[in-house]
Amino acid sequence: MVYPVHRNPQVDLPVRQLLGEVEGIILRDPMDYQSLVHLAHKSFAIVTDSGGLQEEAASLGKPVLVLRM
Repeated sequence: MVYPVHRNPQVDLPVRQLLGEVEGIILRDPMDYQSLVHLAHKSFAIVTDSGGLQEEAASLGKPVLVLRM
């Protein structure tokens, strides 16, 4: 799983503490649009809280799980 982590310290720090050493999870800095679409195209499925990425997933024919709080 690839997880582009938001740079806000209130997001970045807890995510890296909780998931930084978990096998199978790759934490990375936010991605530019082209890189994100390329990764989405290569993915099996997408988990997101982003409406924009939800639309991209649909246009790529990828299953998407939308998380809302």
